[in-house]
Amino acid sequence: MRHSYFVTAFAVLSLFFVVSYTACIKDKCGTVICDNGGVCVQGKCACPTGYEGDFCQRQWNEKFEGNWNASDSMNRVGTRINYPVVIDGGATKDSFYVYGFMDTVDALLCTRTAPLKFSFQADRKVDSFVTIKSGNGVVDSLTGDITGIYSIQKKLATKDTFMTVYFSWKR
Repeated sequence: MRHSYFVTAFAVLSLFFVVSYTACIKDKCGTVICDNGGVCVQGKCACPTGYEGDFCQRQWNEKFEGNWNASDSMNRVGTRINYPVVIDGGATKDSFYVYGFMDTVDALLCTRTAPLKFSFQADRKVDSFVTIKSGNGVVDSLTGDITGIYSIQKKLATKDTFMTVYFSWKR
């Protein structure tokens, strides 16, 4: 009988220690509030597509807004063109508009393809002679500068010419 009291006492004490130990584990998400539909996981916010920041407080495209100095380099003809562009919010939280692109385009839509990458609106006419066929860019996570490549089609009297243009945008 004495043995069963010992076993019972041991079981009760073990249960007490287990309950006490688990009650001391802190909820890492107890004080974390994630905005815009973000979800706390292990004390950090997991943001839905289109949002970023420690608490999902900012739209992805906000980092692009403002004035930029654009520089285009066309290797084929050895030309470098510098001009200002203005970037503003887009049609969705995953896009933005570039105004003044190629020193003429009124609004070029760019859409996110990855956290630091985007693509250009395809087949965007610049004027009656030039069409931007495709393009993409990437944001340098350290400097915030943007670099990329796009292709254009230039309609000439005798034939169409395709050119590849390398670009960089800096604040």
